[in-house]
Amino acid sequence: KAQYVAAIQAHVERRWFRPPGIRPGTNCTVHVLQIPGGEVVGLRFGECAGGEALRRSIETAVQNASPLPAPPEPALFEREIRLVFTPEE
Repeated sequence: KAQYVAAIQAHVERRWFRPPGIRPGTNCTVHVLQIPGGEVVGLRFGECAGGEALRRSIETAVQNASPLPAPPEPALFEREIRLVFTPEE
């Protein structure tokens, strides 16, 4: 399951454009809701200290990443996936 979540995280991060001025090491957690087939149907933020620009950039990346990668085995599918974004320098 960890590899499946890591594949989704990488898929979203390839579409993520980090906003300027965000302090390195700032964490932002997002809970992504998907349906079978990987289509994103919603998201909500957990702890996110990066401000509105960071939230908008992550939300755009998640929407652009839909549909998300399928799990290697159907039994690994989860409706809600937790992703953590940490901007670097």
